Amino acid sequence: MTENLKLRFLFCLVGGLAGYAFYLLFEFLPLRGQNPHWHVLAYAIAYGFFFVLLAHLGQVTVVRAIAAAVVASVISGILLFWASFRFDDWASGLGILGVIFVAVILLITPFFIVRTKAPNDWLKYEILFDEAWALVVRGFISVLFVFVFWGVYLLSSYLLELVGLDIFKTLAENVWYNLTLSGVVFGLALAVTLELSNVVVVLRGLVLQLLRLLLPVVAIVTVLFLVMLPFKGISNLFQQLSTSGTLMSITLWGVTLIAATIDADDARAAQSKVLVASARILAVLLPVLAMLSVYAIWLRVHEYGWTPTRVWGAIFTAIVVGYTFCIGFYALFGRDAWRAGIRQGCVYLALGMIGIGALS
Repeated sequence: MTENLKLRFLFCLVGGLAGYAFYLLFEFLPLRGQNPHWHVLAYAIAYGFFFVLLAHLGQVTVVRAIAAAVVASVISGILLFWASFRFDDWASGLGILGVIFVAVILLITPFFIVRTKAPNDWLKYEILFDEAWALVVRGFISVLFVFVFWGVYLLSSYLLELVGLDIFKTLAENVWYNLTLSGVVFGLALAVTLELSNVVVVLRGLVLQLLRLLLPVVAIVTVLFLVMLPFKGISNLFQQLSTSGTLMSITLWGVTLIAATIDADDARAAQSKVLVASARILAVLLPVLAMLSVYAIWLRVHEYGWTPTRVWGAIFTAIVVGYTFCIGFYALFGRDAWRAGIRQGCVYLALGMIGIGALS
């Protein structure tokens, strides 16, 4: 058996185990009963373990991959379990805590991979950037392949039904079968994308190039918004309920587009004067949008008081403000080294987000 076939078998095995494990959790640990907090712990550890394990497989030894998965899942799962006791009605805070948990797992995974592969370079932005985007592309392709697979599966099932063979339809009526098979297919797709790492690099570059095309548009829209804001009136702006969410969404998109433009290093960064100017202009303006979002939240709190949702919203907004001020500072004062400043600043801000998420 070749190395590629062994790797595919390993990914299929882990993916299938992940799917069947989640079936067992959903079947035997429903979110009701005497100790729902323990159910949350089980779900969290299972999700974190298989996510981190699949992200590491093929890049480090199996033992190291399992060790990283155990450490990440157990620590983050215990923190989520602990946090769930803060709510009298545990289910009321589960949605927010779940989002924070998933965000922490997503953020720490590139750090864990780089730390395992290159212990001395785990804080280097270019390596973390490449690893994070590779995971995004591989994950997206694998999820897409699962949907395509099930489309082919259902068509094949209908075709065989025409000649009296309904075995595939009968099997698909079982939840355990669907989840396990989906895990196997997802694992297979991940293995193939790892084998074709050069293709993933090309696709990642294509995605970044396409995102860069949106940067001048967002920069122009942001400038127009801020120019027209005094004429519209700030008080009228914040009468709408969706103002804070809109401002935060465009701010996050702006951060993403700037990251795509400066890339992992100067050699791969956009060289077009239009894109460079758009990136620096938008970077300087994003803190203004972030602070407007802070003001919108403050108005809501002043009018209606604090709620758990607004507390989490304020924490998230504070993190985004930190990002935008870091980007804006280096874009304004960094001169030729502004891209390098933003990159390194984002590494420490990401670590700060992980810390805030863990403490939350």
